[in-house]
Amino acid sequence: MIPKRKIKIGLFAGTLNSGGAERMMVNLANSLHHAGHDVRLYLVNKTGPYVGEVNTSVSIVDLKAKSGVKSIVHKLRKLLSGNSLDVLISTQPHINSMVGFSSIGLKHKPLLIFREANTPNSRYSESGYISNLFYKTGFKFADHYVAVSEGVKESLISYYQIDRENVTTIYNPVVDDTIEEKSKENPEHPWLDQNEIPVIMTMSRLVPQKDHPLLLRAFANVLKKREARLLLLGDSSLDVQYVSELKSLIKTLGISESVDFLGFKPNPFSHLSRASLFVLSSQYEGLPGSLVQALACGCPVVSTDCPSGPAEILKDGKYGKLVPVGDTDALTDAMLHSLNEKHNSEELKQRASDFSAEKAGEKYLSLINKLLGE
Repeated sequence: MIPKRKIKIGLFAGTLNSGGAERMMVNLANSLHHAGHDVRLYLVNKTGPYVGEVNTSVSIVDLKAKSGVKSIVHKLRKLLSGNSLDVLISTQPHINSMVGFSSIGLKHKPLLIFREANTPNSRYSESGYISNLFYKTGFKFADHYVAVSEGVKESLISYYQIDRENVTTIYNPVVDDTIEEKSKENPEHPWLDQNEIPVIMTMSRLVPQKDHPLLLRAFANVLKKREARLLLLGDSSLDVQYVSELKSLIKTLGISESVDFLGFKPNPFSHLSRASLFVLSSQYEGLPGSLVQALACGCPVVSTDCPSGPAEILKDGKYGKLVPVGDTDALTDAMLHSLNEKHNSEELKQRASDFSAEKAGEKYLSLINKLLGE
């Protein structure tokens, strides 16, 4: 439906690299454009594999930062004071804070909405005093906040000490109409070409938050009971030391022949649709898009019951098993049971549809119209 008035909406992110936040911003930009609005996607640097997935009618503005978002404060102030936008939605903590600081003293600026995708109580628990002060101070300059799950909302309110009425929960725009088509493509991996040995998958950035050692230890236990294989999808360049430790652990556990690192895949859906099981082993999350994407491909899932998101997505275990964070034995048992059970793939896909780009776009537009009206 074409709106009565086109709203000029800006979305602001760092890059369009291989992270969940980046994919979500692309999906949101496309959804808001399809709803008939003037959408512009502002990037600290125009790089990353998701650039090609942005609708060609969505303007991409490259701010060309030479040394991160801190180096473009003058460009941000010009952007915010230029009367070219009705609303600016930004994501990622350091970017939100810099947008907040850049808005100080401006007489005219767009409505500022900051999106929080992780539980800040967990994410910043080990950050230094200066970093926490930077995040907390800059974050306060938004007009409204979006949390990607109810768990993130509660953590955000507690951590930033902001009014509950200023926070709206909107699930991530994870599922769009391209997933089914992409899931039918050939994944070009020999393990996925046969049905005899089950293939377990995980998909995430290879960073400590995701607790891959837990998954590897549980997988080693699974192999003591039955044959299986494990595929790890995700960017391995973010923490080289962590990846090195994972590979050492794989050798120590004696499971090298049954584990494969695939790196980042622009189309993970062809892999997910053929996997026997998807496992999320994270210590904390916001609303893990990979879990929803697995459901959208009809793939059974097992997840740690981490803060926050998995319990909401899986309806407290209705759509997949939940296990305590860091519990190797519980994860092992859940994986074994899931591999032995029959699953209704259509039911899983139906649950994933609750996290569609269209529904998220509608909720963002409803929020924007409400705030502009006020």
